Amino acid sequence: MADTISTKRITDLPEDTGVNDNDLFMAGSNGTASLRKKKWSTLLAKIKSVLLANNRTTTVPGYALDARQGKELQDEIDQLNTKTDYLISLNSYVQGNITAKKCGNVVYINGMVYFNNSYNTYEWKSIASGFPVPDEFIYVGNQFGYMRINTSGVLEIYPPVTGNVQIPFNFTYLP
Repeated sequence: MADTISTKRITDLPEDTGVNDNDLFMAGSNGTASLRKKKWSTLLAKIKSVLLANNRTTTVPGYALDARQGKELQDEIDQLNTKTDYLISLNSYVQGNITAKKCGNVVYINGMVYFNNSYNTYEWKSIASGFPVPDEFIYVGNQFGYMRINTSGVLEIYPPVTGNVQIPFNFTYLP
């Protein structure tokens, strides 16, 4: 029934019996001031007429959101707002900056790095670690070669790199 509107009204509440001695409270040490509780009959009448929406797509005036649906919405918001930034560790032979953010199920990576020295070997060279781990290797090409994030969350580049040449990049993936 997640996609239906509940038309049930709250009817099993007790009838209002009027004001009694328990409805008066004393405030202060001398007892001269008294506070009176709100009339429960007005409140009960309002509660009895509340209609509930049991889904998150209903926007009908006069309906209240079911608390369970509200909790689901809050849980989804909390998931989006937690762990949005990742602490990326550059290798000692690399300079620059990299930003990695996760929003929902999408990871956004942006950065610019350069190597302190040239590396002329034809093998994958590690740049940084700490990225959200993808299910499979993520590859992206740019004017300096190919980059990938391996299944350990390490950013690598191939082929050889020239020292002190800035390598800008940005890409998006689903972990």
